[in-house]
Amino acid sequence: MKQIFIYYFSLLLITSCVGNKEHSWSSASASSAMVENDTVGPEEVIPEELDEFVVTSQGGSGAHLKESPSSDSPTIMTYPDGTTFTGAYTDVPRWIMIVKDNHIVGYIHDHYVSKTYDDEFIPEVPEASIELEGDEQTNQIESQIANNQNREIEKIKSWIQGSWYYSTIIMGTRYTSIITIAGDNITAKTNGELDYSGPYEIDLDYEGLRYNYNTGKRDIIERFSRIHYSDVYIIIDTERRRLKVDENNYYNRL
Repeated sequence: MKQIFIYYFSLLLITSCVGNKEHSWSSASASSAMVENDTVGPEEVIPEELDEFVVTSQGGSGAHLKESPSSDSPTIMTYPDGTTFTGAYTDVPRWIMIVKDNHIVGYIHDHYVSKTYDDEFIPEVPEASIELEGDEQTNQIESQIANNQNREIEKIKSWIQGSWYYSTIIMGTRYTSIITIAGDNITAKTNGELDYSGPYEIDLDYEGLRYNYNTGKRDIIERFSRIHYSDVYIIIDTERRRLKVDENNYYNRL
C-alpha cells in the first residue's frame, strides 16, 4: 500500500523546479509584490492600526505589487529592496494590503518584506566599512547578508523541531505521513514504514514552478522557503510557523 500512496502523491504533487526536477509534498507559497497606483482590488476594511514594512528580498530582486492578493494577479509595479510602505495583513494568509492616503493601492506577499522594526533582515553596513572601497565594501555587505540568512535559518530550526503528521484517504485507504525533526536530522514515515532518515537543508529563497490553470502548464514562477531532503521538499509557512503538505493543506503537530 505504501507504493500506491507514493505513486498517487507523485502524480498529484510532482512539481517542476527551475534548473531541477523534484518530487514534492507541496507546490508553492507565492511570492509577489508592490507599487503605487489608484485604488485596486476587492473592497476590504482598512484597519485603524497599520504597520510599517520594508522590502527585504535578500536576493536583490525586489517585490511586485499585485492588483489582488494572489500570485496570479497582474503586477502593477516593482518596489526595489529598501522601499518602505504602510499596510496590514489581509484575510488571505501571508498577503499584505498596501495603504496610501487611506486607500488600498495594491497587495504584496510577505515573503520579501519585513516590518521596519525587525532589522534582522536588513543588511547594515558597519561604520568602519564607510572607509572601505570596491571589493572590500562589497564583501562586508555580502557577509552581513549571509549572517542574516543564517540567523533566519536558525530561527526556523528552533520551531520546526518535533513530530508533524498529515493523514488523508486515497481510494478508500487511509495514509498517514509522519515527519520527525531532531536537530539537523529528519525522519519520514508513511503508515509506519520508514521512507527517509538523515540530514535536511533549509532553503530560504527557493524558486520553483506552479501549475497555471489558465495555460494548463507549470509556468508560474514562485519563491518560497522549504525543508529539503532526498528528492522531497516541504514548504515552510514562516508567518504561521507551520509546515505545508501542499498549497492548501498543512501538517499538524503530534
